[in-house]
Amino acid sequence: MPISVPNEAVIPPGTVLLDKYEVVRELGRGGMAVVYEAMHRGLGQPIAVKVLAAELIKSSVVKERFIREARAVAAIKSAHIVDVYDTGVLADGRPYIAMELLRGETLYERLASKGRIDATETAAIVRDCAAGLQNAHDVGIVHRDLKPENIFLCVGPSGQQSAKLLDFGLAKVHTAMGEEAGRLTRDGAVFGTPAYMSPEQLKGQASVDHRADLWALGCITYECLTGRSVWATNQSMAMTFAAIATAALPVPTDFRPDAPLAFNDWFTRALQRDPAKRFQSARALSESLALAFSSDLVSVDYGLPAPGNAFDVRDEPAVASGPVPIVTTIIRKGGTAGLVVGALGLVVGVGGVSAYYMEHKKHDRDVADVRAATGTQSVMGAARVQTAPTSNAPAAVGAMPLWAKQLAEGQRRLAGGDSAGAALSWREAAASGAASSATGLLEQLKVASTGSGACSVAALGHPRPATSRSAGRPAVVATKAGVLVAWTDDHEHAGHEHVYASLLGEDLQSATASTTDLSPEADSAFRPFFLQDGDETALVFADRSGQKPGIYTRFIDAEAHLSGELVHVGGDKPFTYYVHAHRSQAGYHFLWEDDRDGAPNIFLTHTDARLVPEGGVRRVTSFAGSGPLARVPRYVSGATADGQLVLGYALESGRGKVALEALSLAWPVESLPPASAHAVSKRERAGTVTVLADNKVDAPLLTCEGADCYVAWQAVPAGVHVTRFNPRTKKRSWDKLVSAKGTTPSIVANGQGGIVLAFVESGTVRIANVTPQGVAQPGVFAKTSVTQHRPYLAPGRQLGEWYVAWLEMENMHLEPYVAKLRCPR
Repeated sequence: MPISVPNEAVIPPGTVLLDKYEVVRELGRGGMAVVYEAMHRGLGQPIAVKVLAAELIKSSVVKERFIREARAVAAIKSAHIVDVYDTGVLADGRPYIAMELLRGETLYERLASKGRIDATETAAIVRDCAAGLQNAHDVGIVHRDLKPENIFLCVGPSGQQSAKLLDFGLAKVHTAMGEEAGRLTRDGAVFGTPAYMSPEQLKGQASVDHRADLWALGCITYECLTGRSVWATNQSMAMTFAAIATAALPVPTDFRPDAPLAFNDWFTRALQRDPAKRFQSARALSESLALAFSSDLVSVDYGLPAPGNAFDVRDEPAVASGPVPIVTTIIRKGGTAGLVVGALGLVVGVGGVSAYYMEHKKHDRDVADVRAATGTQSVMGAARVQTAPTSNAPAAVGAMPLWAKQLAEGQRRLAGGDSAGAALSWREAAASGAASSATGLLEQLKVASTGSGACSVAALGHPRPATSRSAGRPAVVATKAGVLVAWTDDHEHAGHEHVYASLLGEDLQSATASTTDLSPEADSAFRPFFLQDGDETALVFADRSGQKPGIYTRFIDAEAHLSGELVHVGGDKPFTYYVHAHRSQAGYHFLWEDDRDGAPNIFLTHTDARLVPEGGVRRVTSFAGSGPLARVPRYVSGATADGQLVLGYALESGRGKVALEALSLAWPVESLPPASAHAVSKRERAGTVTVLADNKVDAPLLTCEGADCYVAWQAVPAGVHVTRFNPRTKKRSWDKLVSAKGTTPSIVANGQGGIVLAFVESGTVRIANVTPQGVAQPGVFAKTSVTQHRPYLAPGRQLGEWYVAWLEMENMHLEPYVAKLRCPR
């Protein structure tokens, strides 16, 4: 069933906001906000109104960033920064910003349609941008996310062009608002768009200042002239970051031989990795660019060196009084197209609509035309796809360090079946400087190569960017765009975990230069997992604390963009919710353990196919949680079999004994009365019970295929079992002890007859096929020293293909890994 949920509530044309702004039409939208053209009814003046997405209003951090944009812009008086007229909150609680209505197009669109820009226009754009930045820097505001999407090329009444800066949502403020800004931009957080981030931004340094904006403007200037980004951002984010930190800069005249040699020197200074060696002001950067374009041989004493030498970094170049002439260079046609795609995401996943414009200038058609001509496809986040150079241009500059290339080559070789070649590449990468990343993959490959069993490793991945913070248990799902891996960590907000995701390619290399925050509203996200229906994917997670804790779900698209409103499913107080959900015939079932009645019990709700809850929350067990005869259900999971809803769980007793039960329910489920301290000897449930094991068990997980269900469970303290049973007849077909030493099993069916089991044993992750006859011999495929988290299993898009994600201890913190396996039956 197709699923389509808008990512924010649509405001239809004709709606009057706050009795003063009449909406004319929608102009653009992104993961964070939507922009409307509106008419100020009192003044009769057209304006733009930017409104925060409905699903983000619960996030105090996102709202603060949104409002801070208005405050930051209002503090700057500049002809080259979009004007803000008003800000406030709509009747439905969404904050808005009313701003200047601009006509024209973004620099993003100009580059997408023209490929590259001549020197005269480039210098004029940089001049205007530098003026706006200088005005911002003069009042203590650093933009921190300067990129072509945030530069608007305005067309005036007489056709003249000027540039204005947009989107100060990530601005860093060094004024009276500094205390507020500090809470949102602590040391260690990474803000910006990878292709334009300075080295100090990559390190998450709290001391990032205005010179980060100057680095970004240098990258943009290079892109305008050459039609290509400085860094090859169609690689993984880790490789992009490595290139920014260590790779040699490209030489502009290699790609624009007609550009003056002095531009090479200007570019080298603009992108000095030491901020003290860059231009120290936006004004100096702009004026030096004008001088560089004025002649191939700069002989005037402006403090500039002879061509081919680096700029003298001790002093800013002197500037002659009066206007500086700019000599127009001859631009050869047929330059390389630089296509900007998917650019609404940020490294921290708080994307925004970066267009305040009223006329799209055929943008969608232009992008489609360029994409068709170059064969490129859209990718997640702020990635910039580079096409091959033209025939009369040099080969692409290797904008990544050697070790990054070797890491990537190892993953390509493994995906091609050459495990020995992969090991060689990763050993070379370790020797070249990638000791941690390369060693981790080598250790995994060593175990996989010596493993046994029917499953073979087809790819290995390390999806998370480098950080010293531990990750929570990862989840994985195969989408039409690639392989999506999610995990939780608190690298952005210490003590407050969010769900982050990375899109990987078929060889499990990062397919984009950014990760996405899938839970910007969360306070303490826990145990995320995915639901899938055809090409539609939903995320589920529990929020253990904050203003509104509980269980949440939302749709995301194939590239990990937020595509649906966050839906509160159940739970309403701080609690460690262990949640399970699965596809039903008419929607989704959500199951969880909750102590809302004073004792832990199992609760259930159902949503339709659009994740809209229906029928309310139902309690399906009724146990009291204290006393020697108490019963407490734990670790619930569920599936649908033969028209029934089947639950599996461990039932703990007050005397320490744990039983494994399955509960078959007719739908809809009738709620039970509240648990009672006088009913401790009763075992009340909403359906019929099948006792599957009466010894100490832990971590059960249930899946169903056809009319039969399979439960994988761990004996205490160790021992992995799988039980097959029929929920309608309540008969067990068999119970297999798969491993006497195994722990934390996972089991999943693909809906087409395939079932696999994964578990941890003796420092390794193991996997086995499961059939109606039993469990095949498990094989080893990965290494882990983490026994408290079960591996996460997901079917691939091909029969016999599976993905497994797990945690491993690395440099004293937990890191997620992912593998693609082929398990023929």
